[in-house]
Amino acid sequence: LVRPLTDEENLQNLSKMELSNLRPEFAEQVINIRKKILHKVKPKTLKRQNLNGEMFCNMIDSYVKAINKGAVPVIENAYSFICKNECFKAMKNSIEIYERYMNENFTKKMPIKENELNKLHKEAKEKALEAYKKIAIGDFIEEFLQKFKDDVKEKIINYRQSNEKETERLCGIFINKNYSEIEKNLKTGSFKSYNDYKLNMEEFIDSYNDQAPQGPNRMLFLHNFLMKNIFESSEIFVKKYL
Repeated sequence: LVRPLTDEENLQNLSKMELSNLRPEFAEQVINIRKKILHKVKPKTLKRQNLNGEMFCNMIDSYVKAINKGAVPVIENAYSFICKNECFKAMKNSIEIYERYMNENFTKKMPIKENELNKLHKEAKEKALEAYKKIAIGDFIEEFLQKFKDDVKEKIINYRQSNEKETERLCGIFINKNYSEIEKNLKTGSFKSYNDYKLNMEEFIDSYNDQAPQGPNRMLFLHNFLMKNIFESSEIFVKKYL
């Protein structure tokens, strides 16, 4: 290549110069080199596998390490190292895709129904697996695929537990808020009769069914609350109304 500039001062700031400010001969040579790279240079391959920049650097790194140890670089070992590294990357990337999808569609919206959570889990896992298959190569595909599945299996268990806890928490808030007036009337003897109390309880249960947060075991939380309050309400009725 010819010198890009004749001016020594500008030559020191070459990275800041526009192509149009360089010598035409140099610009033409650079353009021709670029065309050759883009249209004639073939990608480096190993075991018929095209190598990207990182894979190529890992291959060179494995060769250098072998030479520094006094050994002869072995293509099989280099390829195995590259495949293992790519599968590990694919696994980490897939886990991130799964978590990102679940955070966007579940974590910010929970609690949700169990079947909806299962649907989101399936969708997130499918997207993650699709990404994994695009990156993973070689003999380690199944090994790291199983690690991905094990990780996701543990994560969905945690998501289900979080969903149930949040359902219980919000349903508890709903119950306390909407039952407080009934409890007040019970303790002050404001109900004219048992039927008056019964009517209020039926309205409370209907309100819970329609408006309480959706999520797993929501009816169980209501059932446990009602069983507990049956005895408390009975004692109050015996003392105040009989």
